[in-house]
Amino acid sequence: MSTLTGSRDDAETKVVRVMTLALGAVGLVYFALLLPGIVGQYEFIATWWTWPTLLLIFGLPVVTAGRAWRSSLRSLRLLAAIVAFGFLGAMLTLKLAATGGHLEMNLGTPWILGITTLSAIAAAIAWGPRFAWPYMALIMVLLWGNRVFLAPQPIFDLASKDTLVAVFMAVLFLSLALVSVSTAQALDLAAASAISEETRAATARAEARERRRAEALIHDAVLSTLLMAGRTSASTTGAAAIQARRALQQLEQLRDLPPTEKYLSSLAFVWLLQGTATDIAPQAHFSYSIETKLQIPSEVASAISEASAEALRNSTRHAGLHANRTMHVTVTAYCATVDIIDDGVGFDPATIPPSRLGIAISIAARVNNMVGGRARIVSQVDEGTRVFLEWNKR
Repeated sequence: MSTLTGSRDDAETKVVRVMTLALGAVGLVYFALLLPGIVGQYEFIATWWTWPTLLLIFGLPVVTAGRAWRSSLRSLRLLAAIVAFGFLGAMLTLKLAATGGHLEMNLGTPWILGITTLSAIAAAIAWGPRFAWPYMALIMVLLWGNRVFLAPQPIFDLASKDTLVAVFMAVLFLSLALVSVSTAQALDLAAASAISEETRAATARAEARERRRAEALIHDAVLSTLLMAGRTSASTTGAAAIQARRALQQLEQLRDLPPTEKYLSSLAFVWLLQGTATDIAPQAHFSYSIETKLQIPSEVASAISEASAEALRNSTRHAGLHANRTMHVTVTAYCATVDIIDDGVGFDPATIPPSRLGIAISIAARVNNMVGGRARIVSQVDEGTRVFLEWNKR
């Protein structure tokens, strides 16, 4: 079965990972294209410069690309910064490394001067525009200087033309990379705003639902008890006393514990979810298991209730007319879980676009963003769907 776990990777991280893969691929392509020049100039440039430069500019990007999907955003930025600074160091020391301080014209352009776009991609990954643009400006100045002063005689015109071409390519690649990162950051801000707005709306809905439950409790338990007490006779005194005790027990569930923060008891949590199931999917089979008492923060209960409601709504809309649904709630000493299963048509989580907020935000993100929360969605076409929600207090 395919699984959707509600990954915490944001859009910026994904874009940076793709750019890291591109950095490694571009490095390999450039190495293959420049290999004849590297070999031809090897004897005329000191090995203390050549080998570290090759490892930093070609080797490190390839290794980093291989770990792009397993490394954190911070690690990828750090490695890209090392590549960028390695390129800068190579440009600063190239004249010192050249035999006699210059390269003969028949050896061609120093090979490192042809890969400034590689440093542009690395700079875009490592830093934002505030530092990437000044960095590229410095690289272009060094490119022009090396092109002029590494030649046996000054070649200002040729150096200027080569620099203009390099500037065009560097600006193109750097702009595309920075725009990609900026767009991803904007998407992350929009998603965070949507989550925040949905959380506030969920809290408001949960509070309204709790008010309705309290009003129903007052009507069904308190008023009925008072009415029974007003009509008490010798034969009904015992029943009135039992009803009064039951009403007091139910009112106890609404009390704040502790005063500084609102909690729901295990049974109140189950009632909340049973009400959600009844409202959204009354035909679903509901069951629960309470192993011991657990005080559940109201915001946790609200988030799980709203995520469960969205899961049930999705099931009723998409699972099919003949799908069967079950919802089981488990409360232990440290954990509360909700398991929602249907045997409907199912779906492939890999085909769900990020714009489908029902799964991405209303279920996965809502629960995963809680401290101790975890959401897991498993589905397969023609096999049904399972939504597992968990909150662990430890």
